[in-house]
Amino acid sequence: MNQQQILEAVRSFVYREFSGEGTGHDYFHLERVVKTALRIAREENADLFLTELAAWLHDVGDHKLNNGVDRSEEQITGILSALSIPADTIRKVITIVSQVSFSKGKIAESMEAMIVQDADRLDAIGAIGLARVLRLAAAGNGRSTTRTSRNKQPFSTFTINC
Repeated sequence: MNQQQILEAVRSFVYREFSGEGTGHDYFHLERVVKTALRIAREENADLFLTELAAWLHDVGDHKLNNGVDRSEEQITGILSALSIPADTIRKVITIVSQVSFSKGKIAESMEAMIVQDADRLDAIGAIGLARVLRLAAAGNGRSTTRTSRNKQPFSTFTINC
C-alpha cells in the first residue's frame, strides 16, 4: 500500500468506529483535527504522512472512550500492523498520540506531536468546543470536572447537570 491508500484505510476505519460517537470525540472532530493539523504541518514543513496518520488516530483507544482505561498503544498497533506499517512508523505514531491529550499533561516533543496537539486543542475552543464539552458532560451524566494546567494547578472548575 502506498501512503494515500494507508491514510484512506485509516480514515475509513475511523469513520466506521467513530461515526455517532456521543462524547464529542466523533468522526467530525477527528476530521477537523486532521484538516487543521495538515494546514499547520504544511506551514511548518513537518512530516505530512505522520501528522495525518496521528491526527486520524489520536482518539483511538483513549481512556475517555474505554471506561477509564487507555488502550491507545494496543489499538493503534493493531490497526497499523494490519496495514503492514513498519514498526518504527507505528512507534512514532504511538509516541505522537501519547503526547496529544491535555488530560495526560505530557509535553509534545516532536514537531508532528506539537502540531496534532495544537490542532486538537484548537478544536476544543469556540462554539464547537463548547458543544463538545456539553456532549462529553452529557455522556458522563453531568459529573463535576476540574481541569489543571501542566503544573497541576487548577485553572477552572465547571459542573454541568444534564
